[in-house]
Amino acid sequence: MYPKVVALVGPTASGKTDLALLLAKRFHGFVISADSRQLYKGMTIGTAKPALFRPRMLCLQRIFHIARIRHFMLDLLSPAEMYSAALYQKTVYEILACMYRRFPKQLPLIVGGTGLYIDAVTENWVFPSVPPHIILRKKMEKQSSEVLLQRLHKLDPDTAAHIDIHNQRRLVRALEYVLSEKRSFLRAQRKEQASFQTLLLGITVPRKILYERIDKRVDTQIQQGLLQEVRELVDRYGWTLPLLNTIGYREFRTFFEGEASLESTITLIKRNVRRYAKRQLTWWRKKPVHWITKPVEAINRVEKFLKEK
Repeated sequence: MYPKVVALVGPTASGKTDLALLLAKRFHGFVISADSRQLYKGMTIGTAKPALFRPRMLCLQRIFHIARIRHFMLDLLSPAEMYSAALYQKTVYEILACMYRRFPKQLPLIVGGTGLYIDAVTENWVFPSVPPHIILRKKMEKQSSEVLLQRLHKLDPDTAAHIDIHNQRRLVRALEYVLSEKRSFLRAQRKEQASFQTLLLGITVPRKILYERIDKRVDTQIQQGLLQEVRELVDRYGWTLPLLNTIGYREFRTFFEGEASLESTITLIKRNVRRYAKRQLTWWRKKPVHWITKPVEAINRVEKFLKEK
């Protein structure tokens, strides 16, 4: 396993992608995406996924070259497929082991806004195993993420404060565990010593600037064809698809049903993305993150980290 890994975190629209490319070029690295929605095909514009061309295979995984840098964990799944933090952890550990054997001098950069995924890898979580409750699961899968989150917050506030709200299946799984075991889902996940050292780097951006970037990104997504992307997903899978109940997609339902204007829909998306960015920051503020504001600070910190024994 890699002795050293850099995890680059921060709120949406903070500039993680650009900084990751800079660091990967500077330190001969590769990128492992830690975004729970960028794993899925057909969800490109709404997840701000980089343009992807000609996938190749490496370490038994699909990879894409973005600005000549290898990227793992992008465009792997159909939107109808299920995925979990445990599966993500297992796959990333396999990638790290394989890349270390083949390219021992390359630096892995785990980059994304899904804190649960990054924690699962860097803190080596051991996930609780509880059989699924089929009847309860079917009932909860028909409810919105907001309803599930509110219910989880009443039963298990610790988990509710840290869970990936984009992952409806994760919300269902957490509720399933809490209702079955009568104990916190988050606290049931043991942590073991990881076999590599991790540097947690976080990008911090003044709130006003971050919100301006979010608004600009949403406007750009609309121009790029987000409306058509949502329509294609709805036509193929229907609104019952859990991923269509996530930010940037679910807001279009009332628009398609003629109950809201496009302008009000866009405004709602911007508001929800800002709130999500705030929750992301809340997650990382509790972690030993080295916060940086400029690329040069990140370069200096990584250089120091790599020299440490």
